[in-house]
Amino acid sequence: MKTTLLTFAICLGSIIGFSQDLKPFQDVNGKFGFMSDDGKVVIPAIYDEVSYNCNNGENAFFDDGTMAVSQNYKWGFIDNQGKIIVPLIYDRVYEFKEGLACVAKGGILDTSGSYSRYKKSKYGFIDKNGKTVIPFNFDNTSSGCDYDAGFYGGLAALSKKGKYGFIDKKGKVVIDFKFDEIIYGRGFMDGIKSGVLMDGKKYYIDKTGKILEEIKE
Repeated sequence: MKTTLLTFAICLGSIIGFSQDLKPFQDVNGKFGFMSDDGKVVIPAIYDEVSYNCNNGENAFFDDGTMAVSQNYKWGFIDNQGKIIVPLIYDRVYEFKEGLACVAKGGILDTSGSYSRYKKSKYGFIDKNGKTVIPFNFDNTSSGCDYDAGFYGGLAALSKKGKYGFIDKKGKVVIDFKFDEIIYGRGFMDGIKSGVLMDGKKYYIDKTGKILEEIKE
């Protein structure tokens, strides 16, 4: 079995936990678990990968009470006691944003490269109970990072047939799928505007999709 790419983001700052501060460790077999600051193992080293969430320059392990973990190339979520709260059944997961997490399933596992990944997965959104809130009708997210994709200001950027647009939390298309790329913050991170690429030019748009101005660089 090939080792999948470990999703590590090295950030500065404090480690944040809910009831306790936890930090990951790796055992002699290369498996990952979590321990407290005093070295006590809280979550045994049984996972192939763990996802490090880096928000605002801080190491935020379990910052919202969840952590993405992987076994046998499949991802899900645990809480900071090690309880599985979302089954490990997904090709890929992103952290929870505004109560929902973007996740992928139905892809084809490719182990031919330097790291393993799924191709042709479909993306949707789940809540913290693992319930599908937005069906798996999308081709990709606006982000290649495990901590960027998802909802900002009530909208999330996704793609269909190679074009990007925005949906709301009910899955309704709010801004049509017409952009070549979402840039400058992966969507409405500031709650006001998003950068987009269309027909070779960069623009700022508002939350209705109206072009505010061309971005000159």
